[in-house]
Amino acid sequence: MTTQNKALTSLLSGLLVIMVPIRLISVPYDTARREVRMGQGPGCFPTHGVAERLNALGHDVATTSIDVRSEFPAEVATASEVLRLGADEVRHAVARREFPVNGYRPVPEKHVILVGASDIDPLERSRLGQSQITYLSDEVLNSDDGDRMLGTALDQIGIEVDGIYLHVDLDVHDPRIARANHFRPPGGLTPQRLREAIRTTRNHSNILAASVNAYDPSVDPAGVTLESGLAIIETIAARLPAAKPIEG
Repeated sequence: MTTQNKALTSLLSGLLVIMVPIRLISVPYDTARREVRMGQGPGCFPTHGVAERLNALGHDVATTSIDVRSEFPAEVATASEVLRLGADEVRHAVARREFPVNGYRPVPEKHVILVGASDIDPLERSRLGQSQITYLSDEVLNSDDGDRMLGTALDQIGIEVDGIYLHVDLDVHDPRIARANHFRPPGGLTPQRLREAIRTTRNHSNILAASVNAYDPSVDPAGVTLESGLAIIETIAARLPAAKPIEG
């Protein structure tokens, strides 16, 4: 993804969007069901102080929630409406010049880095190996050379692009330490290691957009994964310039 401005768009679990000026857009749906499983995740971030944490970094924060009012509620219809309303929010941001986009086009495989994925079946692994996607497994990232290899991959992409889109599925955590949802893939990263990888990403590239999702609070009674998600947002936003106040 390339753009000339330094806007940040962050899509948070199921989903919540951040832009500069920072706007949190909650989309509380999981397979088109409102506030079910991972659809409960987006509401946890505002109620647990994400705005206050961003305020402490000098950012003003506005919030919006995607709410589907369908006459014929069904999975396909609701999912389509969620996508439409989410696209509307992006268009509004473009119109406000908060997130200028010069057209849309597919991201070339060579500009994609898959980091930390541990639950890849044989067919997926074969297709991945045949692609131009750079794959750094959780074992690689957890090694002594993990940060160096990630930085090198980002530097290589940086030759051809202005910035990157960062997507974080919270179930990249080791579920024995920080469980994000009902899926329990083997391996994974500790919260600290994940934040270190994000800092490496931030240090080697311009994060233009980011997303944090796949969080179901019902499997995280101690709030370990929630705290990691909040810290991830802080880490991403830490180097953003303080924005002017926004309305809404």
